Amino acid sequence: MSQADLAAVFHARRRAVLSQARRGNKQPADAAFITKAADLRYLCGSTEGCTGLYFDRSRAVAFTNTMFVARVTRECVGCEISMPKKGVHAGLATVARQRKRRRIGLREEILTVPQERSLTKALDGTETCDIAKAINGVRALKEEGEIAVMRRAMAIAEDAFRELTGKGAAYFIGKTERHLTAELDYLMRLDGADAMAFATIVASGPNSYNCHHVPGDRVVGPDEPVLFDWGAEVDGYRSDTTRVVFTGGVPEALVPIYQLVLDAHDAAVAKMRPGVRSYTVNEAARGLIDAAGYGKEFRHGLGHGLGLETHEPLGFGKRPTSGTGMILKRGMVLTIEPGVYLEGIGGVRIEDDILVTPTGHERLNTLPRDLASMILG
Repeated sequence: MSQADLAAVFHARRRAVLSQARRGNKQPADAAFITKAADLRYLCGSTEGCTGLYFDRSRAVAFTNTMFVARVTRECVGCEISMPKKGVHAGLATVARQRKRRRIGLREEILTVPQERSLTKALDGTETCDIAKAINGVRALKEEGEIAVMRRAMAIAEDAFRELTGKGAAYFIGKTERHLTAELDYLMRLDGADAMAFATIVASGPNSYNCHHVPGDRVVGPDEPVLFDWGAEVDGYRSDTTRVVFTGGVPEALVPIYQLVLDAHDAAVAKMRPGVRSYTVNEAARGLIDAAGYGKEFRHGLGHGLGLETHEPLGFGKRPTSGTGMILKRGMVLTIEPGVYLEGIGGVRIEDDILVTPTGHERLNTLPRDLASMILG
């Protein structure tokens, strides 16, 4: 993509945020000031060093300092570059006065008390309002280019997992969780990952009961579960997958649990299409798990948004009220990850990344999910 085309993409995204913020708002923001890293990457291309971004419908100013000015100038195409001597808030105030802006939109939930006080003082009477919902709404609907990068991140993560698990049960037995974590991360890096999407989870045996176990020095044994929750990051975009493999035989108690979780997973995915509320998707999975008597053992949300952040600010929640919850839209990418965890035995979680398409959905994953495929040879 040319610099001009890239600048046009960022400009369109910024205008979309301001347009979204105007809907149903009698006093909408006529400009915005953004500091969150993922928002900066989405709205101007900055990966590091941009201390804030001002934009209105026709102008964008990226603030930085002498350490990062070359990088910000290179990345933030279509933006003016400013290095305010008295800090980013003073720089914002200067631009807002020049542009005669009356209301500046902010992502208020990330502001600390000192930051809020500094902004209030610098803006000196210029009103502010929260536009987090508008930013989230625009970022939630992925463009084709974003989806293509997410496919690449998924391919890297899955290829690394296939290579590691292809070594078989004999290779796993005797290795620590820490070792398997490091090896999977290394394989993703070799295949082109810029970073891990999050800290990789490898939980063996009874440790897989812990939803977000921190890999340690436990040694993997025969005939036990090993839960992997991992993902790759490419150009800022992430993948997120969970699979449970077995080092030989499957513990008897987990055989029906695995099938239950798989059925719940597939039931939820089958409901995903534009216009459906998140409640419907949630209940498709939770209803099956509840009916089997394991509702209390499903201890987390069904899934979450995915993109420039591993947990983007949209998801299913633990249990929304009937008829409530977000409405699925074309371009959303969400994880579906039901799980059941038995203390002292282990847990099963199956997670795929699902794209909402114009007529339904598409799995971005290609790894198998059936139990037979999860038994290491």
